[in-house]
Amino acid sequence: LKVDEELKSLAEFLRTVNGPLVLVTNEVGQGITPNSSLARSYIDSAGLMNQKLAICSEQVVFVRAGIPQILKEG
Repeated sequence: LKVDEELKSLAEFLRTVNGPLVLVTNEVGQGITPNSSLARSYIDSAGLMNQKLAICSEQVVFVRAGIPQILKEG
């Protein structure tokens, strides 16, 4: 898939960054599962992207209702 190729390129780029970098993404997998196969595919892809980016990140913070929750501290 093209998404997988782009995500791999992004992960490789992130390994070359020197200094702080903040990535912001939405969490779409905690709601109702939609009937649409396209929407489910998007949710799956976004979830995999978040997991892969978390692996190559030093710190991961989940923010809900303005309250930060540290998921990973490097």
